[in-house]
Amino acid sequence: MGSVLEYIAASRRKVDAGKFSVVGFCNDAVAGLVAITPAAGYVPYWSAPIFGIAGSFFVALFQDTSEAYFDTNEIFVVHGVAGWVGMLLTAGLARADVAALDEYTVIVNHKWEQLGIQVSDGLAGMAWSGGITFLILLCMEAVTIFTRRLWGIPEPEFQLILDQDIILDHEIGDECAAKTKESNDMALVRVNSYREGETILPGAGELEAGTFVGRSSRRDALRSRTRRFL
Repeated sequence: MGSVLEYIAASRRKVDAGKFSVVGFCNDAVAGLVAITPAAGYVPYWSAPIFGIAGSFFVALFQDTSEAYFDTNEIFVVHGVAGWVGMLLTAGLARADVAALDEYTVIVNHKWEQLGIQVSDGLAGMAWSGGITFLILLCMEAVTIFTRRLWGIPEPEFQLILDQDIILDHEIGDECAAKTKESNDMALVRVNSYREGETILPGAGELEAGTFVGRSSRRDALRSRTRRFL
């Protein structure tokens, strides 16, 4: 409830786009859930709106950073920032009587040393998830290279297959439907090995013979499109 109120009152998407966004509404609702998760079982029920409002507020504050690392759906901002907000608020709002409801957990009210523990826990979680994600990406890269060489597909054409979600704009939101023609025009890809006028992916427009456009160019086009309707 707190995250919903925060979205209605201060959502930057309302200011930028002039209308409410279903994606933004859901992101702020998820931000509230993420923020309260570390505190579940330790804080009283009346503090839930505090977590929701604070979580969604800081997610909106940091949402522009998603563009720096191509996080179109703001997955890291919603879960990372809201998670940190919840971790830090738990240190100050946790209560011994609530934690003792399981007849096992014993904590001390307003123990500020807990703030350091929460920060250490958050940093350890980031290091673990970041390290494991990096290893997974290395494995995925190795599989991608092996598959491309096994199939004998040139690098530009194989990269086009991997990046097909960039030109299937309808995955991002309902607003994309009104941008179909514009998106198709911007998603025009030039590949040497395909016949002029051939379409290989739904919504991609027609391919023209010519020089292959690199991944960064297509990502810049996607960023410019998503900023207008998300």
